[in-house]
Amino acid sequence: MREWNYGWGWIDYYAADASAEEILTQGDTVRTDGEVSITGYERNGVELSFDYSGVTEECTLRLPIYDYDMHQIYLDGELIRPAASENHQLTVELTAEEPEGHIDVRYYEPLIYRIGSIVSLISIVLWAVAGIRKRRRES
Repeated sequence: MREWNYGWGWIDYYAADASAEEILTQGDTVRTDGEVSITGYERNGVELSFDYSGVTEECTLRLPIYDYDMHQIYLDGELIRPAASENHQLTVELTAEEPEGHIDVRYYEPLIYRIGSIVSLISIVLWAVAGIRKRRRES
């Protein structure tokens, strides 16, 4: 089980052993420990996609997305098992067997989060209706 940190410096929840400096330094880039060319990089919030080429030996791509266990990674349209770096960022292992390809990272919100959003929305509407009714009764 992870221990979590939260603070204004983070503006999010991260594992207690995560390095804020490393995450902030990486920014919105894909890092690699090998020779890989990244093209067509697009990011939309917590989802991203890009093409890679030039892989001649096994290497690891470290993605600029923190591992909250809510992402799925697709390599050329096929779901692959996500991994995480020591700093809890999503990683993809590449081999020379696939020297080029396309990677999609998609966010999947747990059902309980969607249920929570619906309950919150219903609560806000009910509070607004109750407030309007109260004002009408008072006037």
